[in-house]
Amino acid sequence: MDKCHDIRCVGVNDSELRVFRNLSYAGNGLTFSSYLVQAQDECLLIGTVPDAYVSQWMEQIRQNVSFDRISHLVVFTEENSREAVLRILQENDGIELIAAYPVHEQLKKILPEGTKSLEVRNNRTLTLLGSLFQFQLLGEGTLCPALYVLDQVDHSVYTADLFGALYCGLELPEANSIRSTQWDLGMKDFYEDLAASGRAADAGLAATFMRENEVTAIYPSMGPAVSGGKLEEMLAYYLQQSGSLEAESGTAVYHTGVNVPKLQLTAAGISEGQTESLDEKTVSMTSAHPSVVILYEGTNELSDYAACVENGLKEAEVSNVTRCNLSATDRNEAIRMALSADVLLLGTTISKGTPAKAIWDVVTSLKAESCKGKLASIFYKVSTQDDQADFLREHLAFLGFDLGIQSSFFVGELTENDLKNAGNYGFGVGCSARKVPNPRKPKLVKCLVCGEIFDASLGTCPVCGVGLDQCVPVEEEEISYQKDTALRYVILGGGVAGASAAEAIRKRDQTGEILILSAEDYLPIHRPMLTKNLGIADAPDEELYLHPAGWYEERGISLRLGETADAFDPERKIVHAAKSGDEIPYDRLIFATGAECFIPPFEGWQKEGVVTIRHLWDSRKIQEWMKTARNAVVIGGGVLGLEAASELLKNGIHVTVLEATPQIIGRQADADSAAVLRKKMAALGVECLEGVQIEGITGEERATGVKLKTGEIFPADFVIVSCGNRANVKAAQDAGMQVERAIVVNAFMETSLPSVYACGDCAQYDGVNFQLWAEASEQGRIAGANAAGERLAYESQLLGLNLDGFGTTLFAIGDPGKQSGVPYRLVKTVDDVDNSQEQYWFMGNALQGAVLIGRPDKTADVTKAVMEHARHEELF
Repeated sequence: MDKCHDIRCVGVNDSELRVFRNLSYAGNGLTFSSYLVQAQDECLLIGTVPDAYVSQWMEQIRQNVSFDRISHLVVFTEENSREAVLRILQENDGIELIAAYPVHEQLKKILPEGTKSLEVRNNRTLTLLGSLFQFQLLGEGTLCPALYVLDQVDHSVYTADLFGALYCGLELPEANSIRSTQWDLGMKDFYEDLAASGRAADAGLAATFMRENEVTAIYPSMGPAVSGGKLEEMLAYYLQQSGSLEAESGTAVYHTGVNVPKLQLTAAGISEGQTESLDEKTVSMTSAHPSVVILYEGTNELSDYAACVENGLKEAEVSNVTRCNLSATDRNEAIRMALSADVLLLGTTISKGTPAKAIWDVVTSLKAESCKGKLASIFYKVSTQDDQADFLREHLAFLGFDLGIQSSFFVGELTENDLKNAGNYGFGVGCSARKVPNPRKPKLVKCLVCGEIFDASLGTCPVCGVGLDQCVPVEEEEISYQKDTALRYVILGGGVAGASAAEAIRKRDQTGEILILSAEDYLPIHRPMLTKNLGIADAPDEELYLHPAGWYEERGISLRLGETADAFDPERKIVHAAKSGDEIPYDRLIFATGAECFIPPFEGWQKEGVVTIRHLWDSRKIQEWMKTARNAVVIGGGVLGLEAASELLKNGIHVTVLEATPQIIGRQADADSAAVLRKKMAALGVECLEGVQIEGITGEERATGVKLKTGEIFPADFVIVSCGNRANVKAAQDAGMQVERAIVVNAFMETSLPSVYACGDCAQYDGVNFQLWAEASEQGRIAGANAAGERLAYESQLLGLNLDGFGTTLFAIGDPGKQSGVPYRLVKTVDDVDNSQEQYWFMGNALQGAVLIGRPDKTADVTKAVMEHARHEELF
């Protein structure tokens, strides 16, 4: 069919791009495209390009049309479109922008005053260039943007979805050419990536829409336009693979008369049906006899390395090991092996962050439901130490693999020391697979994200969940002070501070009596996991415990659960137990009473369905409510509130975040980083409002929504309040102890009363009460040691904030430019391809703080750099 409009692609090729969005492999590079649609003197510009390509894109437009002829610009995504939109408006401020909600809402925040813009909803039609254009939204909230623009006259569709466009080229390759074969493979690779991410049905839905509207050409924002026979092949393939089309006798027949052999483009791959049958054969992991599969690229160096890894596994008493050279193995067989393994090890070369194609082909053929919870790790060769396996690691995490085992790599030529490391690496993998301690590794490591010190054999931090690659070895504490006594130590509080204090006492005093009073009716737990994983409420309590019950019994530490102290007499050295009414004598008293979540006194806060997340029973309430809830509101945009919101989103619940201050995560991060995070939240359908005032909770006996003082109501089946914590200090205040925001202590954790100490969330040292996990743990250790007679001083710790949610990570440490009047020097880097951002604040030439988005691999290095106030030239 002849086109009524002159359509020109203004695209930019990136032939070096290999991994797109950390998900798809673009073996031949990728084209970023937008389109000039012209009719007479008017021109419509559809689509933009990422910031890195804007200058080339502008030049392409300039060579084809004068900017004053462009009447409208269609924007598919706000992310990666800011620079393009602002540059276009500089050339012609009369252009009207067209975007769908919520992209339009985000764009309005950056548009110059007076800019014309139009929000389109699903199925809206507009008359442009004398034609009727229909705007269709498909699969909202998915990875790729879902706006489809249908020219009802030309029967053409413009979209940001790729549709097989993992191929670098502005023109569609001719049939039967080598380039055509590359395009076919690019289409198949992209579909398999969609299937791995669970989005195959979205592609089928879009393909059905195109068939129903008799679309003759697709103009994607990445890759070449598709029409004719290629279009028929592509739509048939997507419909078949998504289950939207049932073919007879292996052939898909369309009204156009074009016949497409079923699964024509999967001859080199593995079909949906084959994958499903393989999934059924997947075995569950057993710690006694785990199966380990080593798949590696077939270079001589990686073969030698893999052999040493296998030897290390066998030294760790793992006998069920299969080592597979992918150069000599059928791809389908390699996929079967990967699916059947308890532990999957991948060996590859890494070039510019990109793994070998053979490895990537296997990984992107796996499905998340077959991988979740299994162990995986990577060993690889790089040319420089800066080149890392981030893309591969992130895709494995996306599939649900447990990456708690640290990766291993070597730089340049393989050496004898590298082979030794390979054996140790294999031995460590074997210990992790068998769930036994690794005697070759340092017993203790410190997490650089949360500060927790834990046994390295656990593989991941039990508090914040990061892997050992974000931890550093630490030496076990050497106890030089020892004095056994008949003293009675009473600890008020069963959190990490109280447990750490009890442990520190027992290491120094083997005979003194230790009693912990805990308000909770369960053993001390890893409290941060309550917001990091709402599903943990379904797990056995033992998975959350700091220590099992036997640990306390072995050390002679008594626990009275469900008991608090409502008063104490410092003169008589007596604690009054609130529940039992007992008077408990003490020689040394340690306040580790923690804090409780603060609920502002807005109307209706007592209603059923309003909850904080401080205790295990809070998480269990939420877990039960999530089974039937559709909407939830989180009041509070700090780390805990955002972690909870991300967890709710993962469970299919629509979430609204309301923050009273002008900025989410305002204490730890800068405004720009918060804005980036808000964009990512909006892209997933999470509405986030800052600077709001809560009127109250609506509903009769049970919460039905949250009402703002503006009158706006947000529906909610339940409400989570995360507005900070208030230290539990009433008993201390009543006894005359010095209290400000919390119980005032000196460097030895001593209070204003003799023989009484305080630590953790209820303590304030040097005017600070941060209420951080690592701070509480360390203060508990200091308080316990000093109560037992030693003289240790607490040193304030520089700790980072870590947020893992909404499809990204945010790490902040130090001062992110928060001090007024200070002449900071800001260094900022943005990567539009993997959507990461790094910001560094210098004072003079010394690094003061940093915020990283999407770069968890840099946590350790940046932490060290901030602690050492690294100089600018040392980092850049």
